[in-house]
Amino acid sequence: MQQNDLMRESIPHGDALFPMSLHEIATDCKHTERLECHWHKEIEILVATAGQAVFRIDTESFPLSAGEAVFVNGNRLHSARAAEMEPFEYFAVVFDLSLLSGEVNDRISQRYIAPVVNGSIAFSEKITREEYGGEVFGLLFAIREAYRKKELLYEMNIKIKLMEIWTILYRHAEKAQGPAPKAENYKIESIKRIMRYIQEHYREDITVSGMAERCGMSESQFCRFFRSMAQSSAVHYIQTCRVTESCRLLRTTDLPVSAVALQVGFENISYFNRVFLRFMHRSPSAFRAQENL
Repeated sequence: MQQNDLMRESIPHGDALFPMSLHEIATDCKHTERLECHWHKEIEILVATAGQAVFRIDTESFPLSAGEAVFVNGNRLHSARAAEMEPFEYFAVVFDLSLLSGEVNDRISQRYIAPVVNGSIAFSEKITREEYGGEVFGLLFAIREAYRKKELLYEMNIKIKLMEIWTILYRHAEKAQGPAPKAENYKIESIKRIMRYIQEHYREDITVSGMAERCGMSESQFCRFFRSMAQSSAVHYIQTCRVTESCRLLRTTDLPVSAVALQVGFENISYFNRVFLRFMHRSPSAFRAQENL
């Protein structure tokens, strides 16, 4: 599965009966963005399996290399960037907390889950194989294997192992140092609003100058703010939304390429072809042909 045709927010993380999924990602070395900036309500534990990248959660960045993992709490902005032509591969275990505690607000939820969700208890975001990390990695790779094979009782097996991981992380957690500064929270909520607006309007004639005006910023201020928070330009993010949707349409419909281009917000078919080629390293027609083999 290639990262460059996916918008993580749009991927369903399991279903109501088993709200968990595992994503295996072999990223495209021709792109520095290996995990587009996004957020979701589910917990994510990402395990780097090859190469290295700079991982970012909200406004903090740190290096992440093969053999290390990262815990991302729900609704946290996160992204990863790697040097061009350098590998970075990973798998991500994504699950809703209802899988651990059920829908009832029981003692487990009150004592051991809610404090992590509300931020009063902080799990270590970066997990290495030192100390307790080795046990966590063993469980994560066992979850990966169970999810791949999907043999009898695999759902129960995965749930048990997720509970074990949570127990280990909680046992080694620390009390949070206090809420994030208001200025930081304001920036995070602002970029989320901007990204939601792009996700909802990318099919339209959306421009950087128009978004800047909506935010009460000059165009240069807006561009600096977006890049500082999302680790990519607003134009890149708009194009990512458009190319991602075009990939879905090319896979699932018989619409002509020109109609696909118009439907995702490109008025010029030649420009659509150039952007698609830059992201996917093949033309829209070639992509459709290969996907339908």
